Amino acid sequence: MYQSKGRLYTIIFLVTLFRNSYECSGSYGGTQNYQNPTVNMKFFTPTAWTYPPSDATTMLSYLLGQASTQTQAQNNAVTDLTSAMTSALTENELNAGLYKITATYTAPLVYDCAKSSTGTSTLLDWYEVEGDVVTKHVTGATQALTGANCISKTVQGTLTKTDFILDARISIEGLTVNTIQMTQILNAFMAQLSFGKGVKFTENPTIN
Repeated sequence: MYQSKGRLYTIIFLVTLFRNSYECSGSYGGTQNYQNPTVNMKFFTPTAWTYPPSDATTMLSYLLGQASTQTQAQNNAVTDLTSAMTSALTENELNAGLYKITATYTAPLVYDCAKSSTGTSTLLDWYEVEGDVVTKHVTGATQALTGANCISKTVQGTLTKTDFILDARISIEGLTVNTIQMTQILNAFMAQLSFGKGVKFTENPTIN
């Protein structure tokens, strides 16, 4: 039931984004043609698109689902973004092989506090996840959390939680489409990432 309800909320959010994109945004209005378009987006990133510190295995400061290295995290993101756009083009009866699709994203270093009760941690901050998505950067602790204190998040000091919003862009060289076609491609692209990879968009993507 929880998963079904969560999926319903996601669908409602996406439908709202798509409708706003089509009806309200000047970027998509009128009869504009898009040549070699670039989609710019902001979102909460999947854990698979992040990587932990080098001592994460020892200190147990990694997050479930993270890539092992920065290179792997980068590859995960670029592959997922490119695959989503390829599928979106195909769904709209376009031959994705005719275009050069280039995704740009910088994989971030993300971690939990040290759940290990051994070793010495200097981390005074950590990140929170919702499902498989990183949503908050937590700061304000006055001493490192380790062991049981990390697990229970028993802290000294006043914590500040900041939305951890990242950005990425993807370009499609060789593509020329009108407004309606671009909107349909964008809708399919966002659905692929939201339902397939758990990406949570925080605002309407822009196209230039």
